[in-house]
Amino acid sequence: MINLILAQVQPSQSLEEATKKADELEKQISSLQDTLISAQNDKISSLTGDIGAIVGIFGLVFAVLSLLSAIAIIYIQKQNRKATENIKHAKEIMSEARQVNIEGNEINKSAANELKEVQKKIKEVDFLMDFSRKQSLVNAKINQCRTVMEIISFYLDINTYTVQAPVELTRMNMKTLQDYRKRMADISNKIDAHFNVVNLLVESFHKNFGNNEEKFHVDNSIESLNLTKNEIMKTYEETSALLEESREFYENKVSNRGATSPVEKEE
Repeated sequence: MINLILAQVQPSQSLEEATKKADELEKQISSLQDTLISAQNDKISSLTGDIGAIVGIFGLVFAVLSLLSAIAIIYIQKQNRKATENIKHAKEIMSEARQVNIEGNEINKSAANELKEVQKKIKEVDFLMDFSRKQSLVNAKINQCRTVMEIISFYLDINTYTVQAPVELTRMNMKTLQDYRKRMADISNKIDAHFNVVNLLVESFHKNFGNNEEKFHVDNSIESLNLTKNEIMKTYEETSALLEESREFYENKVSNRGATSPVEKEE
């Protein structure tokens, strides 16, 4: 630096002046350097401050972003936990609903089976009642036939004509009474046969009822009972016809003598 200053000194100047001037220049240069350094330092300080401010802003932004990220993460985690709990709860509800549905199906199935059983029992009861009704009608008709036969037996009894109201019976009258008694015996045998058949059919029906393998025998018992009922009705017609004929015979022979018939006694 001194050499540069000396090189700028004019040749006409003395060494002392030149040195003095050089010292001044050197001071100026030093002052300039200090000024430059100070300016650079100020600029560096300013840049450092700006950088610090920028860094601070970025730090603040980063802190804010970090906070927001943390809050977002916490919120997301909370929502995830809540969603997980909701999913778990939903699965539990679905499981309970599935179990309730299964139990409901079992209850419905059980109720349906019970309903079928009840309907089956009702059908069986109706079936039994229908058979019992037919049986009662048949037995009632048989008893009716027997009651009529008791009246006929009075009209065809010899004592009715020889003891209660003595009348003279011709050979033809005796033959007629004999024919009537023969018809009465045949009808009585039919009535007893019907009675025995009905008892056998009823026994077979109750023995095989409820057994699907023996359903044929049950149906056969019902069909046979219906046929027997028709036969009993025919027998009842025969009994009624014999009653009319025997009563007419009785009335022609002894009613004019004051004898009382069984029907009149009951009245």
